[in-house]
Amino acid sequence: MKQVFSFDKLDKELYRIFSNEAIIEPCRLIGNGINYFQAIQSNAFELLRSKLLTGQKSNRFQSIKIAIRSNGIDHNIKNVINLFAASKRIENLDDQVVFFCENFVPHILQDFIKMIKAMQGKCEIAFVTTDYRAFKFMKTYAVSHQFKTYLLKILQGKPRVYAALKNEYEVFFKTEVGKIIDEKYFNVIRKVFFKNLKLLQRFERTFSNFFEKYKPRIVVLGSDGFAVSRILCFVAAKQGIRTSVVQHGFLSSYNGYLPLIAKQIFVWTDFEKKFLSQQNIDKDRIAVVGAPRFVKDYNEIQVPTQLNETNILFVTSPVTTIEAARQISVGIDIYNRILNKANISFSLRLHPYYRSYMMSYVKKHYAKLIDDGKVSIDTLSFDKSLYKSDIIIFADISTTLFESIGNGKCCFLLNTEKRNSELIDLYNIPRLSIDEIVRMIDDNKKMMTYKNSLSQYKEKLSIEKTMKNIEIEILR
Repeated sequence: MKQVFSFDKLDKELYRIFSNEAIIEPCRLIGNGINYFQAIQSNAFELLRSKLLTGQKSNRFQSIKIAIRSNGIDHNIKNVINLFAASKRIENLDDQVVFFCENFVPHILQDFIKMIKAMQGKCEIAFVTTDYRAFKFMKTYAVSHQFKTYLLKILQGKPRVYAALKNEYEVFFKTEVGKIIDEKYFNVIRKVFFKNLKLLQRFERTFSNFFEKYKPRIVVLGSDGFAVSRILCFVAAKQGIRTSVVQHGFLSSYNGYLPLIAKQIFVWTDFEKKFLSQQNIDKDRIAVVGAPRFVKDYNEIQVPTQLNETNILFVTSPVTTIEAARQISVGIDIYNRILNKANISFSLRLHPYYRSYMMSYVKKHYAKLIDDGKVSIDTLSFDKSLYKSDIIIFADISTTLFESIGNGKCCFLLNTEKRNSELIDLYNIPRLSIDEIVRMIDDNKKMMTYKNSLSQYKEKLSIEKTMKNIEIEILR
């Protein structure tokens, strides 16, 4: 497997060797029982994906951001700030519910706030983070929702076992990783790993000290796919502390949410439970609770809309730059077919992962449509876009598709013969051709029939029951 054409195949192969206890055991023994390869896996994969799948010249800023994140530079910067801003005193957290987020990811933090609000008065709650931006964000809500917030100070200094661990992992790279990947890609993964190793050993010491002093009932994470969160899960498991991760996005790849490092995962529907069970995850570790992300309070959303106007939103998905360009051209094709329909407002929503590339592509190829105001670029938060849109067309499966279905919007999932995506689709949501979508926009009765057919997915998301289900699982 020296040549990598499918990232999914590489994903599976690396997952296989990272999970092989016999292969990894010497490194684990020196590393205090922690599998640092699994911890750094997502960092290496993200940088490798950017080199394999994106046009670097067209997307330079995004490449720099990915490199900073993958090599741990962002955590080094945050740790310097934490030296001055970290919580001076942490109160007793024994038998409390602790929510943890290692990065500033607003929608995960908003999920936490909804969960904390629903559990208010039923248990003691604290929020802990290693990111000063997440700390600042949550602190503004802490007083009104009655929970404590803490920013951790990361222990500095060179870990005593670093040299021995580094030497052991060097052998592992040459004998195992080198077998399955070309040299230039091998060097990418190796560089990312050793850039992060010393940093993550500091996090391991920090979490070990934290859990030795405080014994929370459970730690709830927004993700266990990031390196620092995985270190926390490894340390918590050693000390007998339960960890649960909340599904924050749809299962997008074969190894989405794998390997599952946390003790338990809260998933949206039976679709994810079935898929993860097929990947040898014990069913007892999977709890179907619904999706806190999709619980909305539209009273808080104020968006001006035009009366008697049909607002159509076309949403692109997180794919390669080549596929992104094709998706945009399909969206414009749909607009051109319905432009004679009265009172239509048409907007493109560009996925944030490749927004800079997509924006330059739109301005280069469709500048006149944008300048004339016939097609607009949607820059609102998705809550607001969802609120004002009457019809939402999705170029491919995405988290926002489920968010729209769960909130009763009329949604179309596109299907074309030229679709070239590595996103898996285990949800069986019906796909429509461009012709079918255009016909439905012209025929309200057909459109309502299709919309009603999606109600089964809304029911499966169990929005009304979500908070109660999560409360039961956390407090059990």
